[in-house]
Amino acid sequence: MKKQYDVLIVDDEPEILQLLEILLTRKGFHVRTAENGMDAFVKLEQNHFSVLLTDIKMPAMDGMKLIEIAKRDFPEVKILVFTGFGAMDTEQKALRMGASKYFLKPLPMEDLLSELKSACDSEN
Repeated sequence: MKKQYDVLIVDDEPEILQLLEILLTRKGFHVRTAENGMDAFVKLEQNHFSVLLTDIKMPAMDGMKLIEIAKRDFPEVKILVFTGFGAMDTEQKALRMGASKYFLKPLPMEDLLSELKSACDSEN
């Protein structure tokens, strides 16, 4: 990866945030984290991100509302979704709303890295 890409990871589980931050930073991504959709929205307003990687089920503002706001206010941001509560209708709705990819926890790291690189590279 030539350029350092900015990724915002949103999840209400601190352990997942920390693990993803460490792993993605080691792979060359510049990572910021948020513990819920409201915190993520503030960070989206204050910084430029190539990719938003968000959980669905969270307090304060869930991932679906965050996808809706991000697509409306930050259309250049690529959105990837992950959740521990997989349901076909949730996946279809997230994709219809503008998410590029939907992952189930535990995250398949090779697939996630491939999607992140692809999303970041398509920014150029």
